[in-house]
Amino acid sequence: FSKREVVDATGNQYGALCRKVGTMVPFERSMYHGSSGNVKIFRVLACIAQGICGVCVAMNMSGVLALAVVMAVILAFVGLVSGWLMQDVAYCTHLRGKMPVWIGLAVLALWALLGFLSGQPLIPLCCILGQWVLGFFAAYGGRRSDLGRHDSCQILGMRSYLKHLPRDGINRLLNNDPDYFFNMAPYALALGVIRPYADAFGRRKMEDCPYLFLRTNGRKTADEWAEILRETALLMDERAKQMRLQRFFAAAAPAPKKRKRRRAES
Repeated sequence: FSKREVVDATGNQYGALCRKVGTMVPFERSMYHGSSGNVKIFRVLACIAQGICGVCVAMNMSGVLALAVVMAVILAFVGLVSGWLMQDVAYCTHLRGKMPVWIGLAVLALWALLGFLSGQPLIPLCCILGQWVLGFFAAYGGRRSDLGRHDSCQILGMRSYLKHLPRDGINRLLNNDPDYFFNMAPYALALGVIRPYADAFGRRKMEDCPYLFLRTNGRKTADEWAEILRETALLMDERAKQMRLQRFFAAAAPAPKKRKRRRAES
């Protein structure tokens, strides 16, 4: 443009750029919006594969046809549900709230046990490995924009830094910012590294938290504050679930009928 030369305004790249700019909303980070594809379809197909695995396991567990058919129906349904649970392990690897991880690992162990009981352990083991790998592809795969790659690298870099915080630099950090622990604790909590982050501060007594007030007095260690913050986050999650349920039931409840007022007879 600066050289005043002819610009190709009919190519695919120029058209894609125009469409992208046209969909942007001012003051909104539209670079993160997905352009194509649906991850849920990808995950559902993987769950169907796990259901087929359940049918194969059931057919090898019993020689009676009627019993094998019943078990195939049951394990197919279990496979559809458990496939989704096994994929959730990948979604919570770098975040707090490890309950889906433990549930997914329990489901993995259950399918491994069913494979050994059926005499065909390779079928469930291959499906387990496939669900785990596909879960990571669904959670972290796909093409990102330059801004998305930049931010994802920053987030993972911060997680690695907070998890491996050098102990010899704690005094320098606290001298520059006495509230450094509390300022970075929410990020460590959200990224699931609050415990190693608190361990880096040792047994030194911390000052009071600037944004969380307790009924008890006395200075606490970083580990004690980490446990308090974790319990507070769990209580907030529980309250958020209750509010979602209340809104759901309020929306599903039928609206009260308005009573028609009868005109008073003169």
